[in-house]
Amino acid sequence: MATKSKKNTWKYWLAGSLGFILVVVIVATYYMTGPVVSCVLPAEGAIEAGWSMRRITSDGRERCYAIYAPSDYDPSQPIPLVVSLHGFLSNPHSQAIISDWHSLAEDEGFLVVYPQGTRFPQRWDSGMTWGVSGVDDVQFFMDILDDLSSNAAVDSSRVYVNGFSNGGGMTVHLGCEASQVITAMGTVAGAVVE
Repeated sequence: MATKSKKNTWKYWLAGSLGFILVVVIVATYYMTGPVVSCVLPAEGAIEAGWSMRRITSDGRERCYAIYAPSDYDPSQPIPLVVSLHGFLSNPHSQAIISDWHSLAEDEGFLVVYPQGTRFPQRWDSGMTWGVSGVDDVQFFMDILDDLSSNAAVDSSRVYVNGFSNGGGMTVHLGCEASQVITAMGTVAGAVVE
């Protein structure tokens, strides 16, 4: 009878462990690919040092982006801006983890923005087949710049854009459509189809 009890205990332990692992995988997948939950609690007013989420209306839709300002950020002194775009199946948090631009921003003194794409899974309308019809992500980029010009000290002559995968494709798209406001751009594994 003790052997049967040990077998049942082992089964329950295995089932519980697998269930726990499944929950962790689901939560991690949602965290890395889903919308950013903190967008529902955006910051308002002037940009301050550290992390914050901003929510704006762009092309009739509520959109959001994360921003990091270095600890020595002085709102009276214009500084450069880096915009880093996440890939397909990703979001601003995972792009921050992957790219780590905010660490360099802290050391070198610039603002970094991690915008959020649309829908689930998150993506950009970079002119490719998996974009979201009716979404104008070029306008979203321009609206982010407008929001920052009202709430931060951005040096408009030093606006840089980069992206990964679908975000890299969107970076190229912005380079074509918003070249008048972008100083330089770069991509990693940029998904571009012509």
